Amino acid sequence: GFFLWDQTSPFTWVKPSGPSMLPTIAADGSEVWLLLSSNWFLYTLRLGGYFHKNQKGERENKSIFRIGDMVAFAPPPSPDKKSIFMPLSCKRVVGLPGDVVASNGQYVKLYRDQDPINLGKSWPQPSHAMYAIAEQRRQQPPDPDQTEVVPEGHVWLEADNPGLGLDSRQFGPIPESYVRAVVAARLWPIWSLARPKRLRPHPIPLDEATLSKYNVYRARQAPSTPVQTEQVPRK
Repeated sequence: GFFLWDQTSPFTWVKPSGPSMLPTIAADGSEVWLLLSSNWFLYTLRLGGYFHKNQKGERENKSIFRIGDMVAFAPPPSPDKKSIFMPLSCKRVVGLPGDVVASNGQYVKLYRDQDPINLGKSWPQPSHAMYAIAEQRRQQPPDPDQTEVVPEGHVWLEADNPGLGLDSRQFGPIPESYVRAVVAARLWPIWSLARPKRLRPHPIPLDEATLSKYNVYRARQAPSTPVQTEQVPRK
């Protein structure tokens, strides 16, 4: 999901759009979500990370985030950017410092056979702020079994719907300083008011019928055309 936020207040509500967090967040911008700014609250709410548990369930003081948190991240703006508004991307925390993660994502086996070259990953356009990092990782030979360790001060983020998202599979571990907020609750529609679950859902199928069900339009492409990074919500 993508949205803009000036980050001058501790709380804000946003209307994310885009299919990368389906089925958790609607692709068409019809939902309203509440964010908590990391600049204001996260370090105190999590007491500097003293309640963090790693993949083995061991309590460690490594991160202010927890596995399963939904967060909004963006790289620092370039000096020539005058606007205080920043496009943010919503993803889920699946790895913390010291965790061993699959370089091509937790669900790489779903895409291994149908997309052996990219393993279910799309790639950003040159205008993307983290394009250079993604290009470096793109040069690596595709290996479904490749793993890496999340370094200190970083988190590993993945989309709930990885086949239509850009995340740590393309950009590698994300510096915690890039994480601007935690997604705290869904506010609208009113009947779906709730805090987000930290249990990651299984990715949805990418067939046209399922995409239509979730109100997502995917442009038909020739087989030789690379997969585009941005998917357009159906109007």
